[in-house]
Amino acid sequence: MLNKYLMIMEVSQKQSYIFNEKKLRNNILASDTIAYVTSSEFFKNKFSAYYNEKDNMVYSGGGHTYLIFDSEEKARTFAKRVSSYVIKEFAGLELFIKIMSYLPDEKADEAEKKEFEEKGPVARIVRLTNELEKKKGRREASFYQTTFGIENSGRRRSVSDGDNDGNMEKMTKTVREEIADASKGTAEKRREGFAPVNVDKLPEGYSEARQFSDLVGGDGKKSFIAVVHIDGNQMGNRVTALSDYIKKDTLKIKDNYEGLSRERQEFEIWREYSRVFSESIDYDFKKALELVYEDVKASLEDKNGIGKEFFKEGDSKKYFPLRRIISAGDDICFITDGRIGLECAVRFLEHLEKQHNAVDGQNYHACAGVAIVHQKYPFYRAYDMAEQLCANAKKAMMQKRNEYMEKEAKTAGGKGSIPAGGLSAIDWHIEYGEMVGDLDDIRERMTTIEDEKKSMFARPYQISDAAQVYQLKAAEEGTEYGYYDFRRLILNLLSSSDKSDRSDAAQKKPYIAEFKKNPENLKLGVARNKQKSMRNAIRDGETAYSHFIKMNRVSDTLTEFTYNNMGYVFDALEASDLFLPLRKV
Repeated sequence: MLNKYLMIMEVSQKQSYIFNEKKLRNNILASDTIAYVTSSEFFKNKFSAYYNEKDNMVYSGGGHTYLIFDSEEKARTFAKRVSSYVIKEFAGLELFIKIMSYLPDEKADEAEKKEFEEKGPVARIVRLTNELEKKKGRREASFYQTTFGIENSGRRRSVSDGDNDGNMEKMTKTVREEIADASKGTAEKRREGFAPVNVDKLPEGYSEARQFSDLVGGDGKKSFIAVVHIDGNQMGNRVTALSDYIKKDTLKIKDNYEGLSRERQEFEIWREYSRVFSESIDYDFKKALELVYEDVKASLEDKNGIGKEFFKEGDSKKYFPLRRIISAGDDICFITDGRIGLECAVRFLEHLEKQHNAVDGQNYHACAGVAIVHQKYPFYRAYDMAEQLCANAKKAMMQKRNEYMEKEAKTAGGKGSIPAGGLSAIDWHIEYGEMVGDLDDIRERMTTIEDEKKSMFARPYQISDAAQVYQLKAAEEGTEYGYYDFRRLILNLLSSSDKSDRSDAAQKKPYIAEFKKNPENLKLGVARNKQKSMRNAIRDGETAYSHFIKMNRVSDTLTEFTYNNMGYVFDALEASDLFLPLRKV
């Protein structure tokens, strides 16, 4: 195999580029711009003299685009053309490019050569990715148009800017139209019987939210939005493991590459599998989001659902309370009315777990972070918090997995196993004022007055009972509290009422009436006007909490939640004012 040159291309500082825009439509345009400038569509439209998809595209996934060229000169020429165009047309966008020979060169040490011999293409892709990270760390040779200090910059705005937005307003109409044509949120899957999905196509009868206030339904008294960030678990490890899977199936497609060298055969086979693998990820995650749209629509239109909370009879224009921001592979961000943010995130995770990758046949697990903030809260900070919450959920689930496995190993007859990343979870934060510090700072302050080491909350929550799903021996010990236990407790709290609740409208809400039809759901006796006091009692500590339970004659069911697990109750009390249930479709 004649030596070829691999290239990796990535847009850096993505969050800053997307979320520094003030208008919702420009946040979405910025997200689509990032996808466009690293897509084959962009390369074909603008650089057809230097690019051919069949010859040059390796695959795009995980926020990176990988290409291959016959010579270093061709790779560098392509890089210069692309970066020059990006500097000219996309103000504020920072593009990083790294080029490396596919075969280890004369400077390669024995470890690098052995790595290539054992792992082939995967070893080179991993090394190239690591080299890009080093380059980003040094901030060398990045390409973006900076400010000259005299124009209206999207990075430094003041109140006097009014409605003027930043970098997106500088984009020409022609380029906007190109991005709109290329970035429609659609995805195709290379398997028969799977129709393309489009996560920008709204259900019939609804208008697209063009600003944050459009997302907030009803009378606007609870004008909160939810910023949802979702990221797949252990996706990088699945890409690395793909080479082992391919080796088992190489003979199935070997005839397509007869006459080529072993290295070339190996690379072409890996490239084909990788492209289908990444395309399937993109499709499957978009499919999960498409199904969430259907869930929301069904809940809005169900006579026993939440539609009355959003729309009045005779409304001529109904804005759909969900809007996609990012849908790039396993990286998903969408925004909703704050009251359905938790439910939408959980439904996405549930739908995702039912999808299976077209190459390795495995299903997916992911974690979600949900920041619920006022609609006028700085979007960038809300998204940053959502990312931190997602990362915290991932960390907690890895610890939980290890605990499960350790417990299973000590259990007689225990042979169950949870794959790495095999737990989906959700974490959230509701901000009524101004966030002070990062998530760790906020959580450190959320402790009881009586015992500063005792957290008031129980988040994050598993979406399903892992011990049951993976048939662990630990399942025999009973179910741990998960999201749906938390959800049921919220609805019980919303259903609670006594004679003093004269202003409580919960009894008039159809979804509450539907919930109360099942006698098993009517076990709590905490009146709505006492729930705030109960939350304060949890904050004060075990003595105050026990006193509240006794003085208010709280039902036996709630006393099962002793002070040791009162964080579960606190979570429900805190979220109950900003919660609406979605119905199962």
